[in-house]
Amino acid sequence: MAGRPFGTNSGSLGPDPGSEPDAIRALIDEPPTSTAHRIGSQVILLVLAVVLIVVLVVSEDDPEPTPPPDPGITVPIDGPTINYQGRRYQLGRTGDLVVVRECDGVILPWLLRPSTGELYRFDGWASQEFVDAIRVREVHGATGLRVIKGALCDQIYVEVADGSEVVISG
Repeated sequence: MAGRPFGTNSGSLGPDPGSEPDAIRALIDEPPTSTAHRIGSQVILLVLAVVLIVVLVVSEDDPEPTPPPDPGITVPIDGPTINYQGRRYQLGRTGDLVVVRECDGVILPWLLRPSTGELYRFDGWASQEFVDAIRVREVHGATGLRVIKGALCDQIYVEVADGSEVVISG
């Protein structure tokens, strides 16, 4: 049987009607669109999977948790205690007055001791230890302390017994 193509019988051009097709002929006769169809459907599934992943990631991308709102700075009348950013700070002694001043975005406490007229500035907030106060000046006859918002720095007003005020700015 030399000279005949592989997979053909001797009497006809095609395979024998009762014979089994050989594997090579079956692969060769397979329509070419089935491979392209399979690849196309796999590409479509891959694209859908990527789109689904992107949608899930973007929808679950919550913004960073926002901290609870700052309860503000409170200075009770009965003493120099400040609640600032969720912490409670005790400054000075009974009878001292405390205000909080913002300057260039930095918020720091100031303390007036009316018994002596001394005005102090704190350069930080204590975490575990004490923070020393810096004596700014002495105002004789000081009776009150308040803050007025400024463009860059708040101004501190020290009220004096005679009705005048001393302004601390800068």
